[in-house]
Amino acid sequence: AMDNIEDWPTFPTLGTYGWRREPATAAEIAVSPIAQKIIGIVYSWAGIKGLIFKDHGQLQTPWGSGTWGLVNARSFACDTDDPKEHCVFADFSNSLHNIYFNNTALFTSRRIGDGEVVQGVRVSVSELVK
Repeated sequence: AMDNIEDWPTFPTLGTYGWRREPATAAEIAVSPIAQKIIGIVYSWAGIKGLIFKDHGQLQTPWGSGTWGLVNARSFACDTDDPKEHCVFADFSNSLHNIYFNNTALFTSRRIGDGEVVQGVRVSVSELVK
């Protein structure tokens, strides 16, 4: 369909249907290697604790709620041969972000609008009780 639409967006978001990015479903999370590793884990975002990838593509952040989903093809900030193993998107605070997980403890995010890079780190249980 998109080949027949002259003004189809060429934005580097992927994980999309046209202009909308869909939150991860329970079925997608159940079969996604990266989703299984990050769901329910607390991460810091630029040193601020409180980013949590929740069930049904729901995202909790210190700045309010958002959504997250899977990136199934090579894209902006997810230039890897196997994005299904390393990449998700996180949309919150009126911004779209593509996230590359180096492993389940570290990630790099790039904001779609301006390319801003943010590092994320898994928060240990001991840090949460401080």
